[in-house]
Amino acid sequence: MMPDNISVKPTPIQRNPLDVATELTQLYFSRQPFDTVEDIQNAFLQFYSVAEFAEKTSLKYMANYTPEQLKEIIEKIYR
Repeated sequence: MMPDNISVKPTPIQRNPLDVATELTQLYFSRQPFDTVEDIQNAFLQFYSVAEFAEKTSLKYMANYTPEQLKEIIEKIYR
C-alpha cells in the first residue's frame, strides 16, 4: 500500500550558458525596443560569451569583478 503523502526534496535548478543567454536576452528586450534582428543577435552573443566565461572562470577571479552590494547579499545568505 502506498502512503497518502509522498515528499520529495527539490533539486536546485542549474542553468547552462545557453539558458542564461536566452533568459537575459528576453529580459533585456522586454524592457527596451529593438530595431533589427541583428540587435537581438548581438545582445544574445554578448550575454552568451559572458555566461561561458563565467562558467569557466574560478570563483576567486570572478569575486574581483562582483559589485560590493552583491557580495554583501551573498555573505548574508551563506553565513
